[in-house]
Amino acid sequence: MSPLPPGPLAPTARRYKVLALAALALATFNLTFRLDRETVHVWDESLYATSAFEMLESGQLAVTTFQGAVDYANSKPPLNTWLIAGSFRLFGVNLVAMRLPAVLAAWLTVLVVYVWTRRHLGNAVAALAVLVLGTTYGFLYVHSGRTANSDAHLTLLVTLAFVVLASARTRAWHTVALGPIAAGVFMLKGPAALAFIAPFVVAHGVELRRAGTPLISRARPWALAAVLFSLPIGAWAYARWQFDGWLFFMQMLGYDALGRGLTAVEGHGGSPLYYLDVLQRYQYEWLVAAATAALLARRAMRGLYRACVARHLPMSLVLGWVVGCFLVPTVVATKLAWYIAPVYPLFAMVVAAVVHAAWQALAAQGHTTRARVLVAVVALAVLSAESKMAWTSFTKLDLDRSAQGLLIGHAELIRGRRVFAQTCPRPEWFLARAAGARCLVARDIELYLAVSDPKDLWLDAPGSVNPALTAVVGNRRAALYARRD
Repeated sequence: MSPLPPGPLAPTARRYKVLALAALALATFNLTFRLDRETVHVWDESLYATSAFEMLESGQLAVTTFQGAVDYANSKPPLNTWLIAGSFRLFGVNLVAMRLPAVLAAWLTVLVVYVWTRRHLGNAVAALAVLVLGTTYGFLYVHSGRTANSDAHLTLLVTLAFVVLASARTRAWHTVALGPIAAGVFMLKGPAALAFIAPFVVAHGVELRRAGTPLISRARPWALAAVLFSLPIGAWAYARWQFDGWLFFMQMLGYDALGRGLTAVEGHGGSPLYYLDVLQRYQYEWLVAAATAALLARRAMRGLYRACVARHLPMSLVLGWVVGCFLVPTVVATKLAWYIAPVYPLFAMVVAAVVHAAWQALAAQGHTTRARVLVAVVALAVLSAESKMAWTSFTKLDLDRSAQGLLIGHAELIRGRRVFAQTCPRPEWFLARAAGARCLVARDIELYLAVSDPKDLWLDAPGSVNPALTAVVGNRRAALYARRD
């Protein structure tokens, strides 16, 4: 067999550096393109945006509200609401500012994955891991990086917990950083979310005992970590308790923690294979790439685990990541696709390690054709992922295909007015409120005409014909009408 010719993944430091920069640039693009041209999601993006806007207006930081009432349905601590409200304060109330905290969290996750993987697995695997993570649909679109939800922040904190405890095996005081990380997890998702990082702590303890490290020698770092965990939570909890006593905390523990764990809340149940289906539904291209790599270089796969162990990688922490971010959500009764968002960085590192191990084996054995097949499959995976995201942005979530586009594009027109519609979904309510208008429900045009005044507007499908109305502006999905009188 002829030796493998230099290709886009050939083992040269310069090419890996170029690939890493290109992958980072692609991840940045995928997190930011058309961020202001996609519709606001009903769940839960509009909920957080509304609460943040109202927090900005009221100045009340301890208590979250929704449409003017104290919010007990979203019984989670307010960290994500604080972040969005702060972004609104700095950059104004708009879609980019609404999504910016999550975008930054997702981008930092990519950067952390790159730095840690390069240090422990080499430049090649790091570049590939960034390429995989930066094109992973679930990491970008499913309640995560490109939305104003809290799952991008949770993914970053879980990744940092892994990095911190991996480092703390030899540097005990690095454990202290776990305190604020765990506090952030709690303040994002409540006490139930600590199950994401609890297996890391158990695995870390197992590793220390296996290495013969006395656990008592780590008492002071862990004690300081506990203090840093308790202080921010205690400060918020006290302020919240002063407002409504134990009412919110009972809801947080009973409904959000125990309720979701023991029952399928709001019908969101599923089989034990639910999250495997989520992986193949959203990440099929990278699963195919990893499977192809494994088939093309089967012998290399046998030695991959041994190579990781030989390089002293924290395999018990990797197992803790799988347990906390995949197996625990599988056991929980309530199942939603974004519950496994924190597993995507690990997914990216594993796929990258498999592809790179296969490439190295094929290069060493001179399998030119197989190597070219592997490169083609990786390229097709990237092309498929990019096409899927482009379709989502330009077709499924295109702002101009919704009533939201009218409310954003004509904010000056609706400011100070009431906008009536047969339904007023959460995103439309938020966007009207942010523009200085009000969205109100009227069951039909006749009721609108009976209760409205000449300044009020009617929101309906385009082409609606009524002699009492005249169209003002519209798009392919909606139009604003005014009274003829």
